[in-house]
Amino acid sequence: MYNEYIMNIYRKKIFALAEEPKAKIFFNSRLEHSLVVHTAIVKYSKEHIYILCRSFCDDIIVENKEYLIYMDSFLSNPKRKVKILFSDYKEEFKEKKLYKIFKAHKNQVEMKKTNCKFFKDNKEINFTVSDGRTFRFELNAEKKIAVGNFNNEKQAKKLEDFFLETFNSEKSNNIYWN
Repeated sequence: MYNEYIMNIYRKKIFALAEEPKAKIFFNSRLEHSLVVHTAIVKYSKEHIYILCRSFCDDIIVENKEYLIYMDSFLSNPKRKVKILFSDYKEEFKEKKLYKIFKAHKNQVEMKKTNCKFFKDNKEINFTVSDGRTFRFELNAEKKIAVGNFNNEKQAKKLEDFFLETFNSEKSNNIYWN
């Protein structure tokens, strides 16, 4: 695993930004950084989380104990919602611990898949956006290069609008619970 000391520093900075929250851009470029940011997003979200992703099968995230605890806690409030749009859905997601949490809260979680891929500057993108102010936007999904902000309503609104338009389009199909 990536240098634990460096990751602890990164984690403290990200969680400090999430707690304030300041309109300050942060960067990350590793799967381990992605885990830290996604964990902070889930921990500090109050209403909804929208995720546009490929397959959501990276075990470092979907099997991470802390992330799973925060997601379960987030969904323990019946008014909170999670929507996920997969651009490369894989049935193996249903074997992940995160899926089991989503299934336990299936009235609050909506999952869809699409055959569309999403690109910016010829690089495939993913993003997570929350509560109309927080986002993590992967500029290069392959290399996990991303920017984010815990308090940027203007950019978060654009991402949410794009997400909801795509999620609700005829090109997106429901994933049913088994």
